[in-house]
Amino acid sequence: MLQVSAPPRFGLWSRLPEGLAIAAVLAGFLMATLIWQQRPRAIEPTGSIIATTEHAEIYGLLARGFLRGQLDLAIAPDPALTAAANPYDPTLRPKVWYPHDASLFRGKFYAYFGPAPAILAYAPWRALTGTDLPTSWAVLGFATLAFLGSVTLFWAVTIESYPNASAGLRAAAIIGLGSTSLILPLVRRPAVYEAAIAAGAAAMLWGLYLAWRGRGNPGQIRWGAGCGALLGLAIASRPTFGLAALPAWMILSGSGQSANFSLRWTRGVTGAAISGGAIVALLLAYNHARFGSPLEFGQKYQLAALNENTVQHFGLRFVPTQAWLYLFSPLNWSGFFPFAEVAALASKPAGFGSHELSFGILTNLPFLVLAAWTFAQTIGPRTRNPIAAPLLVGFTAALGMMLLYYYSAVRYQTEFALWLGLAAAFGALEFGRSRCQQALVWALAIAAAVVVALVCVRAYEPEPHRSPSLLDPLARGLNWPAKAWRKTQGLAPGPVIIDLDLNQPAPAQEKVLVRVEGPAGESESLLIGSSPAGGSRLIVRREGSARGEAHVDLSAIPMGQTAALTVNLSSLYPLNETEMDGPMDAAAFRSLKNWIRLDWADQNLLTLAVPPLSWRPERILAQPAELATSGWPAHPGVTAVRRGPPQPVLPAIEPWGGVRIIWDRDHTPTGQFLPLGSTGHPGQANFLSVRTGPGNTLTFAYDHWGKPLVVSPPIVVEADNQPTITFWMPSLVSPELPTPLVVQVNGRPVWTVRVPFFPATPAERFVLRNPIGGSSCAPLFPQARVTAGGLPLPDHP
Repeated sequence: MLQVSAPPRFGLWSRLPEGLAIAAVLAGFLMATLIWQQRPRAIEPTGSIIATTEHAEIYGLLARGFLRGQLDLAIAPDPALTAAANPYDPTLRPKVWYPHDASLFRGKFYAYFGPAPAILAYAPWRALTGTDLPTSWAVLGFATLAFLGSVTLFWAVTIESYPNASAGLRAAAIIGLGSTSLILPLVRRPAVYEAAIAAGAAAMLWGLYLAWRGRGNPGQIRWGAGCGALLGLAIASRPTFGLAALPAWMILSGSGQSANFSLRWTRGVTGAAISGGAIVALLLAYNHARFGSPLEFGQKYQLAALNENTVQHFGLRFVPTQAWLYLFSPLNWSGFFPFAEVAALASKPAGFGSHELSFGILTNLPFLVLAAWTFAQTIGPRTRNPIAAPLLVGFTAALGMMLLYYYSAVRYQTEFALWLGLAAAFGALEFGRSRCQQALVWALAIAAAVVVALVCVRAYEPEPHRSPSLLDPLARGLNWPAKAWRKTQGLAPGPVIIDLDLNQPAPAQEKVLVRVEGPAGESESLLIGSSPAGGSRLIVRREGSARGEAHVDLSAIPMGQTAALTVNLSSLYPLNETEMDGPMDAAAFRSLKNWIRLDWADQNLLTLAVPPLSWRPERILAQPAELATSGWPAHPGVTAVRRGPPQPVLPAIEPWGGVRIIWDRDHTPTGQFLPLGSTGHPGQANFLSVRTGPGNTLTFAYDHWGKPLVVSPPIVVEADNQPTITFWMPSLVSPELPTPLVVQVNGRPVWTVRVPFFPATPAERFVLRNPIGGSSCAPLFPQARVTAGGLPLPDHP
């Protein structure tokens, strides 16, 4: 009698390497959540809403609304917003607070994002705890479920199709799957967008697993119903996951077992159609109840950074750019932590939105090339892997959708990388026949995990080259070899000090004193030339992407003097403080990087706020012989050149409290907002500014980074050429206490308003300066000076 041997059993011991691989991936998710949980929160003035940097407000407010029996968010729009003729145009939108990217329709806020995450997680959490679920933990939970769903599906197929695959090879495939599916970037930047995608991915992957369980099963209608319900929830999280319906149908009906893609209607498909169709019908009814149309999700009513009604969201002209960004664009590598940085997009087609963060997954994650071994099985008459064809169809559909879209982001890559990562994991089992091939699979899997982790370090940071402060000690340690090497090349950070003899006539042609060269024609130089008045002048000149020029006349310095000219250029310093030779906090470093300063002996010649350069110096030319060799004639008055230690030029203020300044209005131009106080760092900063207008009027403005400007009405003051302004910004008065913003002019209260604020450290508070780079006011307020600080807050209502 013919006996059929049973497939090998996967016991607990054989699962140990895979369990360790799963634990490693989940530990990475948890670590990312904990690291990026350290960021300070924005404190809302009412205390009823905490709007964190995680953008939790939309799903938290939607959950509150559901629990109250309403479909809109649990917050009413500002009357100015509902009265506006066209609030959807950001240039015409009133300058009031609103949840960013919420939809405004008939006087109510709605969520453009799918309601499923609020129903599945946020509302139950709110009902049980009475608090809003932090979005970072919601994304972590959904991402964990998504990864476990992909692993469970991988296991189920492996038992049937690859029973002889070694435990070590399966573990390598799981590590590659956990990294190349790009779930980690969702966890790293937990926002409402990532919550929707992570929830949809989790529901889709578990739905595909149930489809596999129902394939050929006598009770497949039960499994099909579960699959359809989960796919319906995936669509209710993010509609683009509806593209998974076809692969799920192929798995349920067994159509993926050969190159024949014909679809069969089975009992499982019937169950999926009924349950999934019911949830989709509820979703369409939800849309109709909100917007009067079942197919309107709220995008046309969205309060976004652009007018969604004027944007072409899909177009064939976007395909070449998106294909390059998503599949082939290489990362920029350097010797400094985190070593890998996303390359900038040099050009883009008309109507293309933005390159927020994305990178070529085939170029940088070669583990994904193993998917070719899986997809190749769809060519023959029969396939070892019954879901090879569904994976190919799912990947092609998701990728095609994203290639047509006008906006590039790594979270969109996740939607097609999920399919490709699964295919690559199965491809690893197909490829890894010999020990050498298995070692290569391990190398590719670990390399993919490292690359994705490194890319996540600086992804979405307000400053492109800034790592989270929690990682600063690690960065300083890992940067040591690169710093030591650059020091041997004469590229150590610090000012150039030139002993300059001015007993020389003004040069007829400009002479270079210092030239700092970067990549691809980028440079920053200090030159000396003749001024229009006939004397000498210094010229700071930038060439390349940040082209610009500034001058300072030397006529106030008597000819014949010889002294040290200390030159602090932005390009003389690296990209962040962890690349400096010694310890330096972020605020002190920005005072070097964001400013150009020239000093003659003890006299300051120039202090100029500039946009920081985004490149590292590759060559510093200052010695006369070096300049001459490079084709730049040196000035004959240069007698010596040396490097000096970095000296930050913008110390922070102490103590906490209000600040009083006196202002010389006679020499102040009208129409420009000038900084009174600025606190925080890029992406999480607050600015208070003032401008003078006609008829002895003043206008104050408060800028909470990422939110509309809050502007005071014009305030008429007495005809005083030197008014005194006293102000209390919440982030200057206290690190956490939500106090009001109070402004007094000549001792008279003129403006009191409650405003949200980002807390600031003592080193992140500045008066009469804007070293943070806020666009709402000038970098300096040179016509004012501080007369008192640390003032107690006056009584306020």
